[in-house]
Amino acid sequence: MRLLYILLITALMALPAYAKDFAIVNNSIQLLNVSGALGNVLLVPVSGSVGIGTAAPTQLLQVQGATGIALVNDTDAGGQLIVNAHSATSNQSSLNFTNRMNNIWSIGTDNAGAGDNGLFITSRVGGDNTRLYINQSGNVGIGTTGPSTKFHVDGGGVEIDTSGGETSSLGRHLNLVSGLTPSDWRPYGGSTTAALQIQTASDRGLLLTPQTSGNTRFITTNGLDIYTNAAISPSSIGTYVMTLTSGNVGIGATSPSQRLDLGSGSIRIGGGALGSGGNCILSAYSAASCPSGWFTIGATGGRALCGQCS
Repeated sequence: MRLLYILLITALMALPAYAKDFAIVNNSIQLLNVSGALGNVLLVPVSGSVGIGTAAPTQLLQVQGATGIALVNDTDAGGQLIVNAHSATSNQSSLNFTNRMNNIWSIGTDNAGAGDNGLFITSRVGGDNTRLYINQSGNVGIGTTGPSTKFHVDGGGVEIDTSGGETSSLGRHLNLVSGLTPSDWRPYGGSTTAALQIQTASDRGLLLTPQTSGNTRFITTNGLDIYTNAAISPSSIGTYVMTLTSGNVGIGATSPSQRLDLGSGSIRIGGGALGSGGNCILSAYSAASCPSGWFTIGATGGRALCGQCS
């Protein structure tokens, strides 16, 4: 290569001045402009650097000037810009965005950190802080390089402002669906309110919305069962409390047939006006009369409604 360079220089120097499109300046090759003056493309073969717009390139290719760079491919196949870390000791390829040669942002791929050749966007100010990471499984991480779900946020809260969205529910709702397109479902007042919409089928779902006025609404297509004291590990549904369905409330009754259906058990009414305890208990007995010490509210058909106060 050194010999080829010497032969090229010797041949160029032997050409007459009018035949030269470039000049030999300080052991480098510099292209001439149309007026014959030195141009702005400089090749320094000794160090292997190429400068466009600069006579002192510090990188293999350094472009400097007031205009940008255009990569144009006029074929239907499209063009590619390939950045390849072709080294046994390097695991990262990136495009770095700088301000006065100070590295500010980087976008690239890294096999050294998470080890899965994911795509990262990293802030370089005050240290390397990866702001967004996409792994090979398609999981997106914000604040983490190890996203465990399709969208994983770590290190802060999440704000979703729907005020600029379209006025259909798809534009103003946070939609969680299972294998279907969410419906434009707005059984409430106002069309610009934010809401949480969950759908598992075209006719099965729930809404939680503060509305634009009036009370907050929790809307379901089916009845609502409430459980408490559930466990996460091992998984347990917990203790059944009540059911709300068709306008009826069931406490201990999963299919309430009346406005208030207790199923089994007693009612305790606390007050403070009666005795020291101020409590009254009402209970239904499967007997014609109430137990000793209880008063009878009513009895029919072999059953009695009994009460006791303290």
